Amino acid sequence: MSDVTYVTDGPWGTGTHTPHTANSADMNFWILESLIVALQDAQPDTIAYFTVTGNQMWITMTDHFVFGPFSIPTSVWNFRGQWVPNTSYAVNDVFTANGAVYLVIYPQLNSGATFYNLANDGQGHNFYGLLLAAAPTELPTNGLPGQFLQWTALDSPGGVAWAYVNRPIGIYLEQPPEPMEVIRYVFAESTQFPLGLTGSQASAGTWGTGTQVYQIYQNGANIGSINFNEGTHVGSFTFPAAITFHAGDVLTIVAPTVPDGHMTQISITLLGQVVLP
Repeated sequence: MSDVTYVTDGPWGTGTHTPHTANSADMNFWILESLIVALQDAQPDTIAYFTVTGNQMWITMTDHFVFGPFSIPTSVWNFRGQWVPNTSYAVNDVFTANGAVYLVIYPQLNSGATFYNLANDGQGHNFYGLLLAAAPTELPTNGLPGQFLQWTALDSPGGVAWAYVNRPIGIYLEQPPEPMEVIRYVFAESTQFPLGLTGSQASAGTWGTGTQVYQIYQNGANIGSINFNEGTHVGSFTFPAAITFHAGDVLTIVAPTVPDGHMTQISITLLGQVVLP
């Protein structure tokens, strides 16, 4: 500021005692303007970094000035173990219940006879805050022997379920079979067929003029039949008990002694479920 000139004497010092020329006046304005611009361009003092040791914190500014130390508030948790009924709990007590960890966030004089995670004082103050919950079961636990885990939806764990694997066995005859013609199927895995062959289907493209019965055998023993009646395309089943075929067992279906020459396009699908051997 010593470059600024004054005409008169004063607190600023001795003046020139001569009027300003245009040049000296402009010089004064230019000096003051430069100082103002320099102040505007100056970077403000900001925080450079924090230093924390224990519960003490210091703040160092960009001009190296240090604020502190400041004491950092800390809380001490009191681990109480498993939740206990009819017990007093204080703030910051920690306990476990039902596979989860809880923090007491509001004092409780008596915990009551049974644990309730949303217990409160009746005025909107919950006693407990959940810290850590047990992970949900990844797999459903309601499976039965012989069932397989199958996707039911694209989410987890609710998107999977235990279920039996269906094993359909399809047979098709375009033309009427020969008398007592035999159809064979050898099993490679244990498969159970339910009482009444529920879920199985039988039909004919053209029905016959009388009743036609196709016998079903397991390793040569008769276990049921497929029945076609006159006037309907759809067949029915006689199957008195649930039967399980194991690997190597042979299923045979035997045509009637006198096949109906009018019955064509005979379709039979037996539906079983894969089970443990």
